Amino acid sequence: MGMDQHFDLIAEAKTGALTLRMSPEDFARIDHECVLFVKEVIRDVQNDMIEISKIEKWGFGDHPDSMLTSAPTMARRFREKAMGQPDGNDFYTILSAHKRTVDSIRQLFAAMRDRYIAHDEDFATRFKAESERLGNPA
Repeated sequence: MGMDQHFDLIAEAKTGALTLRMSPEDFARIDHECVLFVKEVIRDVQNDMIEISKIEKWGFGDHPDSMLTSAPTMARRFREKAMGQPDGNDFYTILSAHKRTVDSIRQLFAAMRDRYIAHDEDFATRFKAESERLGNPA
């Protein structure tokens, strides 16, 4: 599903054309898990990729006097595959695309949830209580 389709679904959810029956607690948990995935998985791995991209010497003969002539090329490829590959096919860039997808999913569920909150006081109360229990940002 392309990014434009995600935004179309979000717009439909905001107008009420797209709905989903789910408990307020489940909406709160989905939001919580999306935040955690971006914060604790994607960001941590991206930080690792930044560090990997900065490694100067890998220790497998990738020094200037090496008899293994392919070693500097391999070291460069490892750094670029972590972050900075010219075609964008590196871990850091791919994880950025995953982050945008998770953000779109979060927006989609938030749009549906917010319509329920606007029309159902009990739903709003239960969602707020579960969000607070999970420590979700307000």
